Amino acid sequence: MSASTSLIEAPLFPAAMWGDNASPVVSYLARLAKGSRRAQFAALNKVALLISTGAADAQSLDWARLTYVQTAAVRAALSETYAPNTTKRMLAALRGVLKESWRLGRITHDEYARAADFAPVRGQLPPRGRALNDTELETLFRACQADHAVSGVRDAAILCILYGAGLRRSELVRLDIVDFDS
Repeated sequence: MSASTSLIEAPLFPAAMWGDNASPVVSYLARLAKGSRRAQFAALNKVALLISTGAADAQSLDWARLTYVQTAAVRAALSETYAPNTTKRMLAALRGVLKESWRLGRITHDEYARAADFAPVRGQLPPRGRALNDTELETLFRACQADHAVSGVRDAAILCILYGAGLRRSELVRLDIVDFDS
């Protein structure tokens, strides 16, 4: 598995996970949902580049040799560079690979516990968007009522579902006819 895409899209239990040559990165990625592998692999590459000052990537870094001092420094560097949620996600990948290193017998539990004991990241970004006030909702419903085409009725129904059920846009677009009671 030389290319990064082959590592990400590898079968759930690739041969690289077996025996003494098992990779903590492959083992960690195999535990994730397929859709999360690419982002977490990219996060591990960034962490590896940070730790090695550009000399190693996620596959070549010896994760079992990491110390608390190194992981705490990575946490600080990521916190200064990325938003809190991104930093938390990247540190979750780091902790995951450290735990796989322990599971694979590459480090003791004490070594794992020390390396993974960096401080949590505080803060979050406020959610995107905002709630509409009553006047804005009224204006939207009036615009739907003024539209005498089928699209006006459709748009009013969409607004009713969004507002009445408290759905997000992404939840609304995933709705299917089977999701409605008759």
